[in-house]
Amino acid sequence: TRHGVGGEPPLFLTGLVLLGLAAFSLLGVIPKASAASFAVNSFGDGTDAVPGNNICETAAGNGVCTLRAAIQEANALAGPDTITVPAGTYTLSFAGNGEDAGATSDLDITGDLTITGAGAATTIIDGNGGVTGDRVLDVVGAGVVVQISGVTIKGGAAPTLQNGGGLRNQGQLTVNSVVVTQNSAGVSGDTAGANGGDCAHLGRNAHGDGRHHL
Repeated sequence: TRHGVGGEPPLFLTGLVLLGLAAFSLLGVIPKASAASFAVNSFGDGTDAVPGNNICETAAGNGVCTLRAAIQEANALAGPDTITVPAGTYTLSFAGNGEDAGATSDLDITGDLTITGAGAATTIIDGNGGVTGDRVLDVVGAGVVVQISGVTIKGGAAPTLQNGGGLRNQGQLTVNSVVVTQNSAGVSGDTAGANGGDCAHLGRNAHGDGRHHL
């Protein structure tokens, strides 16, 4: 065994060790979180095939990215992530309220996320509450930071004895150029809508004008 001065390993060995560590980092052995961006390309409501693999698609290799699948991917990744939603109507279709993973009924958001539509007049998210039995969007978790702009949120129906038929916020929500309308709930919300039908917890935790047009 060769040694340097004072029994220390030669400098070239130290350099090899450092190069090896750098190679491990480049190969992804030392992971680093990064934001992801998803572009919705389907009006359907299919779930994501493999949440967390950074690929928004409803089946392996089909390239179909629904709004639900994009949100599931974003929830499973470290974030903050972004989702772009083109003009069109996105109708939810899965019954099964009571879960917070976004796999059925409403669209649950559990991680930092920005959702950007093409404008409230043309990008419409329809909760289809008569079928799903649930609200449209639910921001879950006190530390979750969400920004939503350029969409209309309509057609939601909060579960029995719950508020926020269109949008319930339990995190830190910023809304801009968003219309929340034609939703229903049986319990009064914090700020807007008869019986809290449209928005719940917006007055305390969201930036907006306190009306249905936010």
